[in-house]
Amino acid sequence: MNPPIPPEVLRELELLVTAFVFMMGACIGSFLNVVIWRLPRGESLSHPGSHCPKCNHPLAVWQNVPILGWLVLRGRCFYCKAPISVRYPVVELFTALLFTAVWAGIAHAGLPWASTVRYLFMAGVLLAAAVIDAEHGIIPDKLVVTGLLAALAIPAVLPGSIHFPGCAGHGAECLHDSIPLPAFSWLQPGTAGFALLTSLLGMAAGGAFMASARVLGTVFWGRRDVALPEAESAVSFGPGGLRIGGAASVALDELIGPRHEACELRMVRGQLEWRGEDGAVRNRDIRKTIVRLDDEGAEVGDLFVPASAILSLEGTASRAWRSREVLGLGDVKLTAMIGAFLGPLAVLCVILFSSLAAMVAGCLALPFRRGSGGSLPYGPYLSLAAICVFFFWNDLVLWIGHVILAAFMH
Repeated sequence: MNPPIPPEVLRELELLVTAFVFMMGACIGSFLNVVIWRLPRGESLSHPGSHCPKCNHPLAVWQNVPILGWLVLRGRCFYCKAPISVRYPVVELFTALLFTAVWAGIAHAGLPWASTVRYLFMAGVLLAAAVIDAEHGIIPDKLVVTGLLAALAIPAVLPGSIHFPGCAGHGAECLHDSIPLPAFSWLQPGTAGFALLTSLLGMAAGGAFMASARVLGTVFWGRRDVALPEAESAVSFGPGGLRIGGAASVALDELIGPRHEACELRMVRGQLEWRGEDGAVRNRDIRKTIVRLDDEGAEVGDLFVPASAILSLEGTASRAWRSREVLGLGDVKLTAMIGAFLGPLAVLCVILFSSLAAMVAGCLALPFRRGSGGSLPYGPYLSLAAICVFFFWNDLVLWIGHVILAAFMH
């Protein structure tokens, strides 16, 4: 029998592992900066290598050192002296601190070390998704799909990895108690089958709930009619703007807002004219068709014409309305990914607290956003709520229970 490891040796080992996780987090943060910059722009993550986005000069190894490289360069490119965004060292430092907190939480709760791999992956994806959504108003499919595959693959290989500090090592088993599962040996807690089932049910619960909210939100709040001067009003759209009836031309982005909104016209008759990729002018007759206009272009049935190629749209419309995505499809996919990592019960808690956080933030920001037509990105609130549930799920559930109990008692 091997002698026990002395406590002082364990403490030193823990400090070494913590320092390693911190440095690894800073390096991963440097890679996340690449993801945040390139993925929304459709660029390759591997080629070309790190370079200045202004002068395209390749960066030396010492200039790429996380956090320190930016400080040594004093926030400016070594070659062209263009300013480097402070976001780079902030993301690297925040990733290092977040990874350290995840590792410390798992170690403190006495959970299997396999959980570290799973939830460090989750933390990195959530951080990248939050920053991209805050900057661009999108959550790239490649990012979410990668996280989703990892959330399903890791527990199949490492069943113990489904535990996280917020469930105090036993939260996943409550799934077994609350849902009547067949008494198969491969579905018992601690098995790969149970771990994979937990992830699949979490993915389904998060995705289905948010998809339903997206559909209902669009039905009840996603459409605003535009008053037409006549039953069939003349409509024209081109580089100069959109004109309905005798109204003055209005820039499209002023009518629909910069993100996730569109102007839809129920056309009685009309004609769309655009310039093709070969430079030739093309047109299509429109009869009793819905035409969708947004900041990217025009959509008529199966035809999509980029905004830069549209020459004119002329005709008459019997109805016009502004349509808006109350909840983006990227948010639905991100919630499904979070459910795959945390399980079906925890993801419902994530949805609740992210909704409350977004509602409070939206109310506070309302005076500054009035008339701007902007939208509030939901990804950062989902990511924040997922991290909070990761650390404090049991505490949050108890708090909700006390609030409900107090409400009924009064």
